[in-house]
Amino acid sequence: MDIKNRKLWLAFLMSFSAIGLAVHRNAIGQEHNDFLGLELRQSILKDEIERSRLLAEKYWSFADSINDDRNIGTANNEVGVPESQCYALGTILAFDKDIRDLRPASNKVNLTLRTDENAYDVRVAAQTLDNFVNVAKNTLKLVKGAQIQEWNLDCVGKMSIPNSDWISGKQTTFSAIENNGRTLRILGAVNVGFSSQLIAAIESHPGIEEVALGSGGGVVIEAVRAGLYIRLHRLKTTLWNGCYSACPLVFMGGVERTIWSPYPVLGFHKISHSDGSAVPMTDPMYSVVMKYMRDMGVDANFVLSQARRSEPNNMTEINGSDRRLCEARVATWIQRSCG
Repeated sequence: MDIKNRKLWLAFLMSFSAIGLAVHRNAIGQEHNDFLGLELRQSILKDEIERSRLLAEKYWSFADSINDDRNIGTANNEVGVPESQCYALGTILAFDKDIRDLRPASNKVNLTLRTDENAYDVRVAAQTLDNFVNVAKNTLKLVKGAQIQEWNLDCVGKMSIPNSDWISGKQTTFSAIENNGRTLRILGAVNVGFSSQLIAAIESHPGIEEVALGSGGGVVIEAVRAGLYIRLHRLKTTLWNGCYSACPLVFMGGVERTIWSPYPVLGFHKISHSDGSAVPMTDPMYSVVMKYMRDMGVDANFVLSQARRSEPNNMTEINGSDRRLCEARVATWIQRSCG
């Protein structure tokens, strides 16, 4: 299919995005029913990646013709990354109408004004496009279940994406060995068996030094077991995606606990029973969790104060850049913030 026809198809898909959403949600566990639509959306995203790559080259070239100062500041290294991630995921998962405003902008760049200030602005735009290219390529490599996990964790309820875009279904846990065998990336629910899966992955890859997390939470005792194993083996932890509910307990197991920009969100709430009701604050489970956090060197009172603010069906969210996370030793280092 040529680019012109793909653009026509994109317009068609955006016009019927609500239909696309319904098909996608009904297709959980029946992915073959959505194959042609998925293939087309992936092709559209690939076209946008190539267009953005060429445009970024054009922007860099124009700015370089004005001066040779490519320093745009480290704060711009990750410019547009969260938006790019959700735009790429929303394109693949058929949420076109809710991610339109996240598309990397290319019409606000002035390629006639030859000033140092404009050269800087054009380079920031070029970096934004480069970041989109890298993020979108990585998004395409993810299996569909991992794409859904990232969408739910990092996009739904943020950047004007409505909570109704949450994709329900069985939450599978995915793991991958990255960074030349030094990082275990684990994404998904902290369900029964999570700690065993984490332990098996680490023992199968003795070069692992760090565990990168992203999870909506799950079973507290699984999180504590995983965190204790991480600490016993002197591993570091970091956050790749949002980390909610039981996930911060796993994160606390790291001997070093780092958070990088773009900053993910950490979420806390009361512990719940299997039926979703809140466990009383006097329950022995809280004593177990409090002792664990203190053993990890974390200010347990701070964490508890955040958790008790929200019932199990809600969440107290703290942005990963918040210095209080360092002060409470939840994190030991946050990029451009503390530690």
